[in-house]
Amino acid sequence: MTATVDILRDLHRIHTQLTDLRARLERCPKQLDAAQTRLARAESAHEQQKSTIQQLTLASKEQELLLGEREARVETLKGKLKECSSNKEYQTLSDEIAAINETVSSISDDILQQYDHLEAEQTTLESLHADVEDSRTSLAETESFIAEEESTLAMEISRIVLQLKNAEGDLPHDFRSEYSRMTEARGAEGLAEVVENCCGTCFQQISLQMESELRVGKMVQCQGCAAILYTAQ
Repeated sequence: MTATVDILRDLHRIHTQLTDLRARLERCPKQLDAAQTRLARAESAHEQQKSTIQQLTLASKEQELLLGEREARVETLKGKLKECSSNKEYQTLSDEIAAINETVSSISDDILQQYDHLEAEQTTLESLHADVEDSRTSLAETESFIAEEESTLAMEISRIVLQLKNAEGDLPHDFRSEYSRMTEARGAEGLAEVVENCCGTCFQQISLQMESELRVGKMVQCQGCAAILYTAQ
């Protein structure tokens, strides 16, 4: 009975190792996807910011052109003042010059605000560029790590699978069919150690009859989760 318990315990340990290794292997592509997604998002944010700056720069240049046109108009009107033949004509030109100067002042203020805005957006662009570079470096490191991790895990899984097959050869014949069915379906959860008279997988308490059958080396399955049970040493 002790030998069978030791075999089941060893098999459970090996299955648990396999479950952990396979889970780590499955996480590898997810880690790579996460690094690739981070880079894609960083690049997208960087490109959007460049587009924003281009639009702001274009708007600023349009304002500068408009300012230049208004200032040129003022100079033209100032020249005409000297040619006025009446006070009324002089006053009309003076009023137009004053109105245009107000517009010039407003445009100048807008341009200064746009410069400040552009400076802030440029700072953001530089930060986003740094994020892109960091993301590229992170992706390269992740690719290198994942390649090595997958190779190491694949070799370790092969080793553990061979160890499992060798251990399964020691299992009593009357256990093998149900053991194969349970472990193929549930892996490590197909086996469970009895802890304080409870199944170590689902924690359902075992009956006195099940305790007796375990003591004499019979195959006993949990009534709650059907895991093949074995006792603690």
